Amino acid sequence: MTTPFVQAGCVTALENATARRGHVAVEPLLLRPTQVADVLSISRTKVYELLKSRELPSVTIGGSVRVPTAALRQWVAAQTDVT
Repeated sequence: MTTPFVQAGCVTALENATARRGHVAVEPLLLRPTQVADVLSISRTKVYELLKSRELPSVTIGGSVRVPTAALRQWVAAQTDVT
C-alpha cells in the first residue's frame, strides 16, 4: 500500500530526520513543527498557523508541541483532492 507520504516523496524528509541522529531509519512517532514544515514543503509559520487553528492535529508534552506522524498522514490524505 502506498501512503500519501510516499506518493508525495516525503519519505526522504522523514528518513533524513532520523538519519541525522545516526540511528537506523525508523519513522519517528512524533514530529516537531519544523520537521512537519520540511515534510509538507511549507513554511514553519504556516505550520504554526495550522496548529493554532487546530486544523493540524497535535499533542502537547510539557511546553513542546508535536505532530503525530500517523495523524499527519491521515490529515494529508483528508486534504488530498481526488477528482
